[in-house]
Amino acid sequence: MAGRVDEAEALLDHAEARLGGVNGPLLLERGLLAKERGLPEVAVSLLERAADLDPSSVARLERARILVGLGRWPEAVVTLRKAFDERGSALEVEDVVGDVAFGPLGEFEPYRELIDDMREEQAGIVGKLKMRLEKIEQAAAELQRTMERITAAADAILALLTARWFAVAVLMMMTFVVAAGLGQMRILRPPWTVVGGWLASAGLWHAATRVVTGGDQTGFDIIGWSAVALGVPVSLGIAVRAVLRLRARRAAARREQPPTRDETPPPRMKVVR
Repeated sequence: MAGRVDEAEALLDHAEARLGGVNGPLLLERGLLAKERGLPEVAVSLLERAADLDPSSVARLERARILVGLGRWPEAVVTLRKAFDERGSALEVEDVVGDVAFGPLGEFEPYRELIDDMREEQAGIVGKLKMRLEKIEQAAAELQRTMERITAAADAILALLTARWFAVAVLMMMTFVVAAGLGQMRILRPPWTVVGGWLASAGLWHAATRVVTGGDQTGFDIIGWSAVALGVPVSLGIAVRAVLRLRARRAAARREQPPTRDETPPPRMKVVR
């Protein structure tokens, strides 16, 4: 193999001497020989010079193949685009797609955009119209999928908002917010701040429900469930607080009561003589 490459180099040297200098075809062959020798960087440089001298040759395409192997994908796509511009319809886009050397670029977005552009350009009037219609159909399908996802999300949110437990939770949160405000303003003391907060929130909920539903609903069902949810812990808290206060008062009363003294004189001891 090495001997054949050396022989080809000698033939190129002889042809270059006869022609009195380099030209595009000779540089193309030298670039391919450099590729065979395992010198890809040298081959890339030679093929670029060959393509500049003879744009109609395959030098640009060969250079792109080597760049893909080197992992220089963006540069390979730029070289391919330039090859399409220079050679026009002589470079079939399907030939490039079917070339295994460009297989690694299959998922590379700039390469895919280039292939789509070239397919549309080489398709002709009917082909271009067909491709554009396909793109419109794809965009419509994507829009439909997006709308379906938005509709599903909206349905989930609506189901959440209309769920009774969610409404009860919202009313209870309103109660705690109002109760915190009453506590900060020192209008009421715990646990009566919760009671006051619930009364105010229940009134707002009733009014808002009638406005939103046009008077069809009152919101009393949600208010009732929230009363049950809050009534048990609040009643228990009030009872415990009352018991603790009663015990504290009894303990204070016992501490304030003066000790009683026994004023009965002790019995006299008889002395026996």
